[in-house]
Amino acid sequence: MLSLSNLKLRILSSLILIPVVIGLLYAGGWMFGIFVALVFGLCCGEWFEMTRSFPRRAVYLLSGFAYFAVSFVMFTQMRVEYAHGFLIILSLMIAVWASDTGAYILGRTLRGPKLAPSISPNKTWAGLIGAILGAGIALAIMLSDERVLPGVQVGWPVLMIYGGLLGIVGQAGDLLESYMKRRAGLKDSGTLIPGHGGILDRIDALLLAIPLFYVIITFGV
Repeated sequence: MLSLSNLKLRILSSLILIPVVIGLLYAGGWMFGIFVALVFGLCCGEWFEMTRSFPRRAVYLLSGFAYFAVSFVMFTQMRVEYAHGFLIILSLMIAVWASDTGAYILGRTLRGPKLAPSISPNKTWAGLIGAILGAGIALAIMLSDERVLPGVQVGWPVLMIYGGLLGIVGQAGDLLESYMKRRAGLKDSGTLIPGHGGILDRIDALLLAIPLFYVIITFGV
């Protein structure tokens, strides 16, 4: 459970970071390239530290680096290869943020049975429903705008399903990172972002959602 002071710190960090990140995504070019390379390097650095006590560490290191590489390459391709790549990437990020927000609101409001108590005691099935609804609504709103995917006509029900799948996958990404932190005996993946922990703590849901969204954008619309 977040303390009031920690919650305020998280909100303040988000208010500073989100405009910076969106600005770099919008800028594109070399600024975007440096940003992606920096975040990728930070993820690899945190993963390197997190796996220090793991048996067969080399396997975990290579698996983690490959996982990050696939997600970051797909992320970059969507930004660079599409004429409206910024809006496509922004749609993904808003869907993931809406998923996290929906999970928090519905989970806190309804509580109920735990989703995976041995991995993440605060996650509930109600929160998962909130994540599905939040991502579904957000993605449907974003991708129904013709400026995002000009000439593409996909109905709201299909977009809601795509968004719901992103919500599920995002929650799975969160649980995956929580499981790995528990194995490492860590509370956070790092201390880079005040109130949030490390960079992996902030983008764990996004990392697993990127490949699914790439498939949706490439083959589903």
